[in-house]
Amino acid sequence: MAKTFALSGTSPEFPRRSVLIAVAALPVAAGAGWWELGRGKPTVQVAPGLFHDPGQTAGVRFAEAVRQGSARSLALTGDAAAAVRPTLRARPRIVAGLASYRLANPVIAQLGEAGYALAAQLSPSSNGSCEAFTCQAEWNAFNRAIVGAGGYWPEAFGLWATGFQIGVPPEVQISEPVDRSDEVAGWVMMRA
Repeated sequence: MAKTFALSGTSPEFPRRSVLIAVAALPVAAGAGWWELGRGKPTVQVAPGLFHDPGQTAGVRFAEAVRQGSARSLALTGDAAAAVRPTLRARPRIVAGLASYRLANPVIAQLGEAGYALAAQLSPSSNGSCEAFTCQAEWNAFNRAIVGAGGYWPEAFGLWATGFQIGVPPEVQISEPVDRSDEVAGWVMMRA
């Protein structure tokens, strides 16, 4: 029997896989600027830079979802800012990641200095889900969907990150919900 969970107080229960597949379709709903309509089909202009913290459970889960989506997330270790420099030379439209605050903060600062603006920020909440923040209305659908994934938000975020690269959501093996003690920050930054 498929495991199910309710979305943010709604009464019907949905299979997690269905919710995660729906999350992968969010770039279109979010109205993000890297989508271009060419002959009626969305295509990617530039693939994003994806990063994770291999020392955090949520970061590893994000990277695994990205890997299952046939993409790659670069591990942030040691000098996180140095790890981002090659990505900045490529100038992707979007950079996303999931890492400890210690690694995320210098990366976010360096991206800001390079002309990227924070589109959305994610962090674990006390109920095992996540909290999502944005100052841009077009990212509200993204935030609601990631929060709606409950404790499986690292996988939902990883699926979203690869969904616009590969076009078709992959089958993803779901782990257990994120532990609140896993102090991580997720971010999506777009080039201004």
